[in-house]
Amino acid sequence: MYAEINNGALVKYPYDFAALQADNPYTSFPPGEDVAVLFRGTTANLAGNTLVTVTSQSEPTYDPATQTISLASQPTLVDGQWVLVWTVSQMTPEELAAYQAQVMANNKAQAQQLLQATDWVEMPSVTNPANTPHLTNQADFITYRTAVRAIAVNPPTTVVTTWPTLPAEQWST
Repeated sequence: MYAEINNGALVKYPYDFAALQADNPYTSFPPGEDVAVLFRGTTANLAGNTLVTVTSQSEPTYDPATQTISLASQPTLVDGQWVLVWTVSQMTPEELAAYQAQVMANNKAQAQQLLQATDWVEMPSVTNPANTPHLTNQADFITYRTAVRAIAVNPPTTVVTTWPTLPAEQWST
């Protein structure tokens, strides 16, 4: 992407083929040519304006649980280069509340899916010793489901990264 500059000041950004055509309505430009090459023969260039390449800074590290990040819409001159700069800001109380509410909803939904995936262990026929085969480690599943249910009932405001471990099924023979 390019920016049009005059005496170190930003004139227009972004500067692309559409901007070139708009600035030079009575000029025909061949399609597919680099905008910087075509710009050289324009009246803006003859008036001292130049095109410079605009780069974007690398995205900085930030805490998505407490901070927001945004890329500037206009480039700034940094160490002789025109760049789009990232800004890291603390979340407002409203943004933080909305983020935490979304995290809680996601945690609850994930817990509900995990519970639904193991609902079958609650069926009496699955654990009845009179049936062969039958599940022999129902207690492990009850412990697992109790831990998952605690998350579903009272979801935390931080992303759950370590969920209870699903026990392996053990069947009688």
